[in-house]
Amino acid sequence: MAKVWMTDRYGLNSFSGGEKLGSSTGPFHALNLGRKVGDEPSVVERNRSDLASVLGLRSIRYMDQVHSALCEVVTDPNKAESAVDAIILTRNEISDSLGIAVQVADCVPVVVESDGAVMAIHVGREGLFKGITEKALDEFCEIAENSSVKAFVGPSICGNCYPLSRELYLSIVQRYPATKFDEDENKVDVAAGVLSILDKREIPWQWFGGKRECVSCDSGYFSYRRDATTGRQAMVVAFSE
Repeated sequence: MAKVWMTDRYGLNSFSGGEKLGSSTGPFHALNLGRKVGDEPSVVERNRSDLASVLGLRSIRYMDQVHSALCEVVTDPNKAESAVDAIILTRNEISDSLGIAVQVADCVPVVVESDGAVMAIHVGREGLFKGITEKALDEFCEIAENSSVKAFVGPSICGNCYPLSRELYLSIVQRYPATKFDEDENKVDVAAGVLSILDKREIPWQWFGGKRECVSCDSGYFSYRRDATTGRQAMVVAFSE
């Protein structure tokens, strides 16, 4: 079994009564976990350290997310962040009290768990189109072998808040018809595309927190589409004791 957490811009779902965290200011207020958004580096590291401490983890391994279809299995928790968009941790000598995380500000955070492995996936429109979801699931299920697999899908931008150019709209809905939200306004729902893949593979899933949340509609979350200059929240997973 695994433990899964979701942060917002103020802490651990703080606008719903969770613990408040974070030292960032301005548009990054308060728990920005992203290193590449313009926030003060030392403050980001403090935010990351404070989050790990509150979750009871010795550290959290993040990714240098690049909208790719690349996946990595963690073998060294002290290694620099890799340019990948999915990360897998198996239950072994390094996994005790180690978390893995996916950062988002509109994209879809996905966590997958089985008896002996956990995975975090970063799925944006570009990554979905490149096949990150399928490739990550292929690798994970090979590692998990015959154990039970289930997924958690976190807050992301909803279809009503995500218009594209006509060209981009057509390219994504032709490959993933489930993403079609509004043909007249060229709006897509990336999360619906992710869910269609999980359903096709008969992988049970649930919304984190029990319901769908849109980060653009809810100012309690960071949203790049809404604010442009903003921070990153994260979905974190670790093995239970």
